[in-house]
Amino acid sequence: QNRALQEGTVDLVQTLWSNPNYGKLSLILQYSYLNRNPWYYSIAGGAPKEAHSNMAWIDLRYTLP
Repeated sequence: QNRALQEGTVDLVQTLWSNPNYGKLSLILQYSYLNRNPWYYSIAGGAPKEAHSNMAWIDLRYTLP
């Protein structure tokens, strides 16, 4: 029952260590903001007209050569 969903995402990928024989180690940071607007907010008493969510992820990734 969503009227509108909007999401914005920003990420950063940084190589911490790299070797052609052993692979590489990367740090990945991601932030996401979500905004939700339902169709019928007046039916449920006290329900908010919109909702917001902040999400963050941290990933340490090893890539094989």
